[in-house]
Amino acid sequence: MATPTAVCQQCHRTYVPGGGSRRTYKAEAEARKFCSTRCAGMARRRNLRGQVIGNWTVLKRVPGPPGSDSKWECRCRCGALRTVHQTTLDGNPRGCMKCSRVRHGMARAGKRAGTYAMLIAARYRAKLEGIPFSLTLGDLTIPDLCPLLGTPLGPAESRQSANSPSLDRIIPGKGYVRGNVWIISSRANVLKRDATLGDLDLLTTNLRTRIESMKP
Repeated sequence: MATPTAVCQQCHRTYVPGGGSRRTYKAEAEARKFCSTRCAGMARRRNLRGQVIGNWTVLKRVPGPPGSDSKWECRCRCGALRTVHQTTLDGNPRGCMKCSRVRHGMARAGKRAGTYAMLIAARYRAKLEGIPFSLTLGDLTIPDLCPLLGTPLGPAESRQSANSPSLDRIIPGKGYVRGNVWIISSRANVLKRDATLGDLDLLTTNLRTRIESMKP
């Protein structure tokens, strides 16, 4: 006589009701058609199909092995299809890895783009100084040459040098807003600081006069 079997409605695995396995419970299997109490408990969780959670749109449940956490096939807002654990959806559903890399300014595996560090630092300074801030990563592009001094800009590293790229407000009082910022060399930013054009013209005029007067 063939051994009676059943298909778990949660994990979709074939099991033997009351077959003696430590993970098989006859009463639970006969009552709800589940291979274990854990699968029964997981099946009693809310149905997420069709819900929008964070950046994910839940499409359908993905079958898994007995006793495993529920998995769902989801579509990220960027269009990517991924299998997502229910614990992730219940916790901190922020989207796929690609979206996470963009959000955190990841240029390549394990390293952030230099513009991301500039953006975070600028947002912090704007909060301290109480000035407007509305920049995004898309607003920041590091040029090959410093727009003021014409010198090549080096890599954006944690240790600053004279040629390191530096975010500057063209008109300091307007804050960090689109159209009022550019990336120049660290040396140019130190020279400029919060000086006006009048201050810089006066400085260069007086310095030129002083140097000329010292010539024999």
